[in-house]
Order: sequence, then C-alpha cells, then structure tokens
Amino acid sequence: DVEYVLGDMRSLPWRDRFDAAFLWYTTFGYFDEADNERVLHEAAASLRKGGRLLIDQINRYSLLREQSPSYDLVQRDDDLRIDTMNNDPLTDRLNCERIVVRGGSVRRMRLSVRQYGYSECVRMLQSAGFDSVEVYGQEGAKFTPYGPRLVVIAYK
Repeated sequence: DVEYVLGDMRSLPWRDRFDAAFLWYTTFGYFDEADNERVLHEAAASLRKGGRLLIDQINRYSLLREQSPSYDLVQRDDDLRIDTMNNDPLTDRLNCERIVVRGGSVRRMRLSVRQYGYSECVRMLQSAGFDSVEVYGQEGAKFTPYGPRLVVIAYK
C-alpha cells in the first residue's frame, strides 16, 4: 500500500518515521540556497536513526564539457516538448526554458536547478544532521568528474 501526500518538501509533517528518502533524478536544487538546505534538514528529520537519504543529480562537472545552450526535443503523437538548456557556471545553475505544445495549446515555463558538487553536499548534509556521506556515479559506479550523474547517499 502506498500513501500519496501532496505537500512541500521544505516542510514535511513526519519525524523519525522513515528508513529511506529519495531525491531522485534532479528533484533537488530547485530553490534558493537556504530553501535547498531546508529540504535536507526536513529529510533528515523525517528519517529514523540509521536512515538513508539518496540524492541523484546531474554531475555539474560533466555540464562544463557540454555546449551551452543545448536543446532537447520530445514528440509523442501530436504533443511536443522543447527544452532549451543553458548551463551557468558562475551560479552553478542549469536553466531551462520549456515549451509544451499539447492539444493545440502552447505553454512556456522556466526551470532553474542548482547543481551542487560533492563537497558542498557533504557540508550541507552534515549540517542537516547526517553522520556520513558516500558518493557514486551513475547506477552505483565509481564517481568520476566525467560521468553524467552524481549520486550521494547520506546516513543518519
């Protein structure tokens, strides 16, 4: 059984309840610095002693090697999504303008995700109450600056 709860990850209602929490595939970093750190504090508070938090995000070092802007186009039947992505190395943010065409309507939105490095993650996670932090690359491989993903596991 799954209980779905609509809420804000910056203010979780649970304390010492879960064995694990996941910030999976770039769900971390959408806020300003203080609120991003608040997310980690809330995740830590929701975990039992011995609980783990997994953060999976783009490896910011790999972004530096990619041409910016870059474009991503997805088409499903008559629906279309166009992403224009710009990497800003001065703010460590990946900024995206997304255009969605669905049912003859066009919607535009902007997204911005802060890309943290491992040492920043360690500092923030320890400040949030985690005891130890491990790093991996994509799918549990050894982390390298050339790999596409940064996977961090923090233990409470």
